[in-house]
Amino acid sequence: MIKKPYKLPKDWRWVRLGEVLETIECGKRPRGGVKHIKNGIPSLGAEHLTAEGGFNFNNIRFIPVEFFNNMRKGKIRLGDLLMVKDGATTGRVSIVDKNFPYTKAAVNEHIFILRPNSQICHSKYLFYVLRSPLSQHQIELSFYGAAQGGINQEIAEFLLIPLPSFNEQVKIVIKIEELLKRLQRIRILSTESINETNVLMQSCIDEIFSNIQPTGRFAEVITFKPRSGPSFLTNPNWNGIPVLMPSSVTGFGIDISKVEFGRGDEKINPKDFLQPGDILIARGNKPEQVGNAGVVPSEAKGWVCANLLMKLRVDEKKVDPYFCVYWLRTSYMRQYVKKNIVSYLDELQAKITALKKHQEQTTAELNCLEQAILEKAFKGEL
Repeated sequence: MIKKPYKLPKDWRWVRLGEVLETIECGKRPRGGVKHIKNGIPSLGAEHLTAEGGFNFNNIRFIPVEFFNNMRKGKIRLGDLLMVKDGATTGRVSIVDKNFPYTKAAVNEHIFILRPNSQICHSKYLFYVLRSPLSQHQIELSFYGAAQGGINQEIAEFLLIPLPSFNEQVKIVIKIEELLKRLQRIRILSTESINETNVLMQSCIDEIFSNIQPTGRFAEVITFKPRSGPSFLTNPNWNGIPVLMPSSVTGFGIDISKVEFGRGDEKINPKDFLQPGDILIARGNKPEQVGNAGVVPSEAKGWVCANLLMKLRVDEKKVDPYFCVYWLRTSYMRQYVKKNIVSYLDELQAKITALKKHQEQTTAELNCLEQAILEKAFKGEL
């Protein structure tokens, strides 16, 4: 007796995954691996399946043509669904549609090929079912092994899916794709809005500082010359000294939640301890982070910064450290501004931060909306 997850619309029924498949199989690779093979037949692994249900063909691997010809299982066909069977992305699904670039390709031992019975189940319908919260929850429950375990072929015997008539499946696929296209257009607009927000603060600062004449040299106000943070191993779960990571220094501030910890046996030079008012500047790691700057808040007193950050200190009797951060981020590199401009920039930054938080919330809501669409689709509620 099948335990039904929920009541289905009339003429729908619950079936096991295996009932709608022609086969579930995985591939293999030659002994000795494939890193040394520069051409042949493409061999896909978990790293080539994307979270969006497509493919990333960067760093594609190959198997010899003769090896491929002798394979009895693991050869990819049009309409196949590929599912990651182990590792961190277990359950991720991609579909081999008309846009798949290879006429001949295979999967390795970390990928299942799920080949739908085209008389019973539409391949895109099954693709969306397997990406839905209903199926992903069942896959999570079927994990074996440790945190990096996976699933086996028995998933075909217990994973339940809702199955309407074939014509109804086609209608559901059309409706889902119509809604997802709308959702994608919203995502594009949201991304454009985020990009515009990222340049807004910079353009405002450049405009303000372009009209200010220099009155001295930055070196004249520095009391502690730029010094890179110490270098030692860190981990989010250790209990040693807190270390602000490169990602903690945003465009115009410091996010103290981006912190890791030493082991607890670090020998720290007294010069490396952070003090409120110190200025941190990102000097490496990701290109988009280079040049970011922020002022150390009181909560981070006594911490240190990562080696890819530099700290410096200015004479606060001569210059406001927050002004220096804004100055360091301009195209004009000016050195002095009245207090009311700093206040204005602080106010503007607060508005920008609030806007970014709203945009981040919107992005999260859009991601949830896609799952909600799939969930409703397979309850017959679209």
